[in-house]
Amino acid sequence: MKRGYVIRSIILLFLIIISSLLVIADEITDKPDGGGLTKDEGGLGTDDSTTSGNSATAISLDKNQLSYQWLLNKTTDNTNGVSDDSLAIIALLGSGNLDLTQLVDRLKNKMDNNVGCWPNNGCKVKDTSLATLAMYAAGQDEEAIAGIKWLKEARIPGLRGGEGWWLVIKGSSGDGSCIISYKGRSKTFNFKEDKIKELGGKSYINLLQIDPTILSSGILPVLNVDCSNLPGSIITLLYKPNVNSFFIQKSETAANAEFKVSNSCFGEAKSSGNCDYESSLYATWALLEMGDSGLKLDEIGDNIYLQSKIKNINIKDLALLNRILYLSSSTAPSFVTELASKQKSGGDWDGDSFTSALSIFGLSGNTEQSDVVNRGVSYIERRRSPKDGLWDNSVRNTAMALIALHGVDLAKSQIADASIPSKGRTSKGSEDCTNDLDDDGDTFADCGDSDCEEDKKTFCSNDLIDGCEEQVDCGGFCSSCEDKGLSTTTTEECKLDSECDTGQECSSGNCVDKREEGCKTNDECSSNEQCVSGKCLPKEESSLWWLWLIIIIVILGGAGGFIYVKYVKTGKIDLKHLFKKKTRGPTFEEFRTQNQFRPANNRPNVKPSNGSNQANARQPNGTRPANASTGVIRPNGQNVKSKEDLELERSIKEAERLIKGK
Repeated sequence: MKRGYVIRSIILLFLIIISSLLVIADEITDKPDGGGLTKDEGGLGTDDSTTSGNSATAISLDKNQLSYQWLLNKTTDNTNGVSDDSLAIIALLGSGNLDLTQLVDRLKNKMDNNVGCWPNNGCKVKDTSLATLAMYAAGQDEEAIAGIKWLKEARIPGLRGGEGWWLVIKGSSGDGSCIISYKGRSKTFNFKEDKIKELGGKSYINLLQIDPTILSSGILPVLNVDCSNLPGSIITLLYKPNVNSFFIQKSETAANAEFKVSNSCFGEAKSSGNCDYESSLYATWALLEMGDSGLKLDEIGDNIYLQSKIKNINIKDLALLNRILYLSSSTAPSFVTELASKQKSGGDWDGDSFTSALSIFGLSGNTEQSDVVNRGVSYIERRRSPKDGLWDNSVRNTAMALIALHGVDLAKSQIADASIPSKGRTSKGSEDCTNDLDDDGDTFADCGDSDCEEDKKTFCSNDLIDGCEEQVDCGGFCSSCEDKGLSTTTTEECKLDSECDTGQECSSGNCVDKREEGCKTNDECSSNEQCVSGKCLPKEESSLWWLWLIIIIVILGGAGGFIYVKYVKTGKIDLKHLFKKKTRGPTFEEFRTQNQFRPANNRPNVKPSNGSNQANARQPNGTRPANASTGVIRPNGQNVKSKEDLELERSIKEAERLIKGK
């Protein structure tokens, strides 16, 4: 029984292995051709000469130029928000050879000319900051000067909470007096062993003790400190937000010093009464990038606010803060290290193109972080679409990636005035905002035309992804998708070809131009596609059939070796017996013929003709004779029939029964 169980188990194992191999072979047969790595993924690729038409031209273009061209086309054909258009202009200036006249002119038309801010239907600090920087970089001095003036006036007092602003004064002898003046009023503080008598023995002066309105009545209040009567005086102005931290604005070793308290910040709009951190970052960055045309960090007056309110969990804010400190030549190692430490093993920050590009930009110029920057650049390059040069089908992401790849300094150029006056256009007619045509001949069509401002309100609430939007009712000229809690990095522009324009098809969620001849190589498809039968199709995950085959062979070899050593070699299993041909028994007709012609003395239980019972005849020694019919002779003289005789008798009886049954 044990041997039979082992044999059946071996047979079952062989059947399973054969079935697995058949399935694997079927998968290999059905797997489409054309797989493998593209050039950008590490493969060798193919010679560009095998491509034709537009594909060959696209492949031969420099990667950045392909990206610049996509960004220009996407921005010109669609109206994005002021911030996205501004970032696009700043990035496109790095191309050096593209005509940005129309794009710059359109941004001018979004300006409120009466006060010099953007957008003209409700100015915002962030929009005005980026638009002003774009105008400055594009050589539009008039608009840039107006924007700078508006930003200066948009600052508001901040940092009025916490433990407050302190003047800490120390003298070499510890005894003496200092006079502090503010707005023509003065106060004298007397020191005894570095303790201030008027303040109950404290060693510091809270600015509110000089004037209760000093931090709320205006920005950058000026204090004059005269410590001529305190020898060896050291005067320090610091901000202490809580008991565990403080930020030093300025420290002077002098008898007389002037301090401008950096208490300013920016709100979301000019009329805001509260500070907004993101708006303050963008306004400060823009003003510093404009160099002498803008302001220095201590002149802006929000440096303490930016450093004390930073939340290290927000990587984008941390990146901009590092850029601001780099431009002001006051790099803080702690902020640099913090940003670098947040880079992931793949070279990215948060797995997001915009965040990663902004982080690269924030660390550029810092030689100690060159390895971090290089890993980030490699990540950004991998995220670029090899077919169109874009990042995530997003103007904002593509613009920021190109800015980061351009280098440490922003590009600048002098863009000529557009043919259409920036202070008011002439129109040849009215614009139809739904037909993809430039009806009024002003070089702008549909949502790209400012004549369609009213229609845009409908576009932003119709539950559709219109041509100017990144997602349903957000992005572009509508509210930012981020403001609505939506990510633009995974936006699908389409799902069906019918959702794309004429001459386009839906590929990997994006509307792309149709190829008349289809693809020929994987290089003509995006990084997550492969060319199969002339079409770019999503790549199939690589099969591990070969690994399974090796595993099966190892299991089979191990099982076979175990069975051979345990059973075959020890003789417990006779493999020859498995393949021995079994003897086939005679048919009924053969048996009957053999029985009829068998000699009488060999037939079982057949009596001799002389009437004597031969089976009872005794031999001289008292035993029965042994013959073919009797089989085995036992000691008691009883004749026992053999197994073959019994089987023969049963066959005869069965045959007789069948015959009678007929």
